Amino acid sequence: MTGESVEDATSELEEAGLTVKVAPGRVTSREEAGSVVRQSAAEGDRLAEGDTVTLTVSKGPRMVSVPDVVGDDVDDAKRTLREAGFEVKVDRPFLSFSDKIASQSVEEGDEAPEGSTITLRTKGL
Repeated sequence: MTGESVEDATSELEEAGLTVKVAPGRVTSREEAGSVVRQSAAEGDRLAEGDTVTLTVSKGPRMVSVPDVVGDDVDDAKRTLREAGFEVKVDRPFLSFSDKIASQSVEEGDEAPEGSTITLRTKGL
């Protein structure tokens, strides 16, 4: 059921004759808010009609403040963003030999989901 909405997972499990319990509180995860991130029964477990399956639901990804890396060298900028919890893509203009960052896809101080990709663009000629 992981990755499914809690509503869809509940419906499927109840149709299979199982009792569904939703764990109290939601957890931060990369899954979309409202999606199942864990279940008490592992895939392939044999369950009897009426058994209870507990679903843990995502409250969405943790939002992280994006650091300013404009003007930094590419390697330093990548390191800073990765340490903050982001993936990094570098876009270099055609015939650009610069290793200095000219812009970033998410502005300094704005928040983005942890694990999301920040695109960096190097300076042109």
